[in-house]
Amino acid sequence: MEVHIRDQIAEELAGRGAPPMGTLVDDALVAGRRLRRRRRWAVAASAAASFVAVASAGLVVASGLAGGGAPATVQAGEPGKSSEPAAAAAPEIPPGHALTSGAAVVVLLRELVPGGEVSEVDHGTGTGSAFGSFVFDDGQGAATVSAGVANRPAHYGPSVTGMLCPPDDDGLVCEHTVNPDGSEVRVMTVGPYGGDCSDDKCSISDLRVELKRPDGVYITVDAYNGPFGRNRGATREATVLDVAQLTAIAEDPRWGLTMESSFVTAAESTVLSLQ
Repeated sequence: MEVHIRDQIAEELAGRGAPPMGTLVDDALVAGRRLRRRRRWAVAASAAASFVAVASAGLVVASGLAGGGAPATVQAGEPGKSSEPAAAAAPEIPPGHALTSGAAVVVLLRELVPGGEVSEVDHGTGTGSAFGSFVFDDGQGAATVSAGVANRPAHYGPSVTGMLCPPDDDGLVCEHTVNPDGSEVRVMTVGPYGGDCSDDKCSISDLRVELKRPDGVYITVDAYNGPFGRNRGATREATVLDVAQLTAIAEDPRWGLTMESSFVTAAESTVLSLQ
């Protein structure tokens, strides 16, 4: 059985979690509860009707869009057997800290993406993961930005181990590097879909930077070239943030499975003011 990368990501992002950071269930990086309906990028198949949670939170993700109408695929594992990464142990909570919440992710991401207007805030907290997203408008075109932290890597199917890249395809390009400090980075560019797709949503593209730190924390940051959802199209030619900017955000030392308690607590009310 084949599984479209874009569909797999979409499922993780829609209703379970955004950037897929682990299992397809509760432990996945919950991104986009707002877009629980599972829209699909598979334009070639009528069953795959809508542009899925391209990252569901407004985050597209479209990981795996194939440009010429042929979706990129990975082989699924044997029935009844899970190929997803094993769950990591719950993090120790240092004194004065609390588990990172989706609201805290939103607030920190907002600090790291200054200026502009923010709307469509979305966030969620799972087991060993948290995500946040919003639509950012800098006057050059509103577009979705998202981030997440997790205790495991994104899951792109049984053929992809750890931080290695899924195979490139039309509309999907991935690059994996290992830094001198032992951290690993995976950069993925997905979309626009093109081909025979004429829907507005097919013009959306996603740029994703995933960082695995030496301490075992995984940070994923996405930027799109338009707002996700409701069949909206691109508002700008390039994504709202580039690779250097996304990398700088991912490398901020404040990301973690835990954050200072005062920050986590204050984030709940701060997020309300952003909505």
